[in-house]
Amino acid sequence: MRLKIIPHCQRRMQMRGISRAAIEQVLWEHKRLGSQPSRDHPNRRVYIVDIHPKPLYVVTQPPIEDAAPESEIVVITAYFKDDQ
Repeated sequence: MRLKIIPHCQRRMQMRGISRAAIEQVLWEHKRLGSQPSRDHPNRRVYIVDIHPKPLYVVTQPPIEDAAPESEIVVITAYFKDDQ
């Protein structure tokens, strides 16, 4: 699986001090604290990733669970809950 981080997300990452390495941890199931469907789009999922000192929220399309092993996962945005 490959992550593609769209320009919108890249700008938000820079504003919020989020690294690509932090985002890539969404691919590691043991780093995910949970997930929920996106309220904005039926084919997106919001993942909560265990990044210290606070959880990181990563929105992907399609959901990681629905993607084939060689597919591309698009990262729509990433944020800390208090930075939304």
